[in-house]
Amino acid sequence: MSNVETDKVQERELNLQAEKKEIGERIIRRLVECRKSKGMSQQNVADKIGMKRANVARIESMRYTPSLEGMMRYASAVGLKVKVELVEAEED
Repeated sequence: MSNVETDKVQERELNLQAEKKEIGERIIRRLVECRKSKGMSQQNVADKIGMKRANVARIESMRYTPSLEGMMRYASAVGLKVKVELVEAEED
């Protein structure tokens, strides 16, 4: 693989990591917004999903990214459902 090809692969990987982080942050912000709008505490969510409150706090502060299953459990606890949409990627 040439240096140019290697650079392109590395750039794509960095872009994917940045996109993953941005998507995770949007999801967490929405979950927290919903929790607060329903007057729920972090402890309420923790109790519903069988997790320690400290772990809910870590998720909400984005110090920990839960698995898809974890996000789905949190979403369910606050009355949301995770919906995944796949769309065509833009050409580079």
